[in-house]
Amino acid sequence: MKGKALVEATFNLEKTERAPWVPFVGCHGGFLIGVTATDYLQSETKMVEGIEKAIELYSPDGIPIAFDLQVEAEILGCKLLWSDENPPAVTSHPLNEGVKLEELKIPQKTEGRLPIILNTTRTIRERY
Repeated sequence: MKGKALVEATFNLEKTERAPWVPFVGCHGGFLIGVTATDYLQSETKMVEGIEKAIELYSPDGIPIAFDLQVEAEILGCKLLWSDENPPAVTSHPLNEGVKLEELKIPQKTEGRLPIILNTTRTIRERY
């Protein structure tokens, strides 16, 4: 058993011969295709290319599309410090800048980099 079947069996708490290999590629996908983390994490095209390269090289059973915990923080109003070799770092918080808790909104799928991640997910699912 391998691939999606192995992942599904694991989620269903079935006995499997091995644990599924599901690597968190994150901005390493950018490294694999020769672009910076900054460029990679802000481009649907580059994310698709990097994930496909990771699939080709690592033959995973599954692969997360994004491992970027700053996506929601950015939408909520946190400022980010971008790096060419790492995911961005959160450098501020809206509550420390005068925004009231009740003024914060639940992030929508059309905001920030969420459309990039969702479109990348759709593309990868269609191809694999």
